[in-house]
Amino acid sequence: MTLPDYIKDIADFLQSNFIGTLGTDVFIGGFDTPPNCISVNAVTGSRQQTATGGDVLYQPELNIGVRDKSGKAAELKARSIHTLLNLQTNKIIGSTRFQRIEAISDPFLVSKSEQEGTIYSINFHLKLY
Repeated sequence: MTLPDYIKDIADFLQSNFIGTLGTDVFIGGFDTPPNCISVNAVTGSRQQTATGGDVLYQPELNIGVRDKSGKAAELKARSIHTLLNLQTNKIIGSTRFQRIEAISDPFLVSKSEQEGTIYSINFHLKLY
């Protein structure tokens, strides 16, 4: 398991669930040029633990940002992502085995401006092998 593996797996999962298209409006590591897009970002989490059986349980956090010129569209997409990922348990996504994906909170409004559009953020605590 490496950092890009689970982040890319989540981005691919968003695509396979019709949330967006990787490289077009879903980006890894930050927002790109399109005004309406999603950013999937790794965030430092809790320290790793050794699980029963010797498997290493990694506990990073995940941030997903949603930007859209329409505030309502940004909120709806953020809520869709929250619903899709929150409380996933014992799920393999791509090459990553997630013990649990849990939202830290509901999607929250980060900023709203004429130039940048509306940005929502969703943060998740991950447990993965």
